[in-house]
Amino acid sequence: MSKTDDLANWYLRLNGFLTIPNFILHPSRPGSQRTEADVIGVRFPFRREFEGQDFDDAKLQCSLNKPSIFLVEVKTRVHKLNEAWKNSNKANINKVLADLGFFESDDCIASVAQNLYNFGRSDNKSFYCSLLFIGNVDAARVPTEYSSVPRILWEEIIAFIHKRFRTYFGIKAQHEQWDEVGQKLYQFAVDHEDLARFEEKVRNYCLLPAARVAVAPEPFRPSFRR
Repeated sequence: MSKTDDLANWYLRLNGFLTIPNFILHPSRPGSQRTEADVIGVRFPFRREFEGQDFDDAKLQCSLNKPSIFLVEVKTRVHKLNEAWKNSNKANINKVLADLGFFESDDCIASVAQNLYNFGRSDNKSFYCSLLFIGNVDAARVPTEYSSVPRILWEEIIAFIHKRFRTYFGIKAQHEQWDEVGQKLYQFAVDHEDLARFEEKVRNYCLLPAARVAVAPEPFRPSFRR
């Protein structure tokens, strides 16, 4: 995985998702892989990490009453949807849903997949499924039929991670099991109260392009609970 994929993965983890990074879609017969998803994430509706009010990102538009399944496209620069996810004739989304095992029948898989091909989202009685675009999203490059799909910019992800770690740095202090990227993000946040400086460090570390405009620092109140 690239560090940009890792950054997207940490954003989802901090929002309560169970994630599968770099999900490879293998063929039914021996041969080359069909495609891959940068990240697949599943979030359950009643997730609560902290006492009292939680602060997960509303931009994700997760369901409040059923599990949310996201197929995540991550781009370092301007976003362009992977053709493998748009072409219903390839049936790649059908195969992903079958591999994940959330839906019991082929008919249900076909219905959910078709909604994802047509609109980028599907909502049935059991699950909410959606594509998710992460990157410097250019609306002109996103097909009109996917206009309701969540689009999260890198500056939004960086600001969210900064606020989460600055607010709960005491609670998150013991994290030896985290991967290198998670530990770096935490340390950058502890070292840099100023959001603009934190964003600069993260972009350099994750090989993201420089911010288009300066990001104003966001007030916060760190929690000293341990």
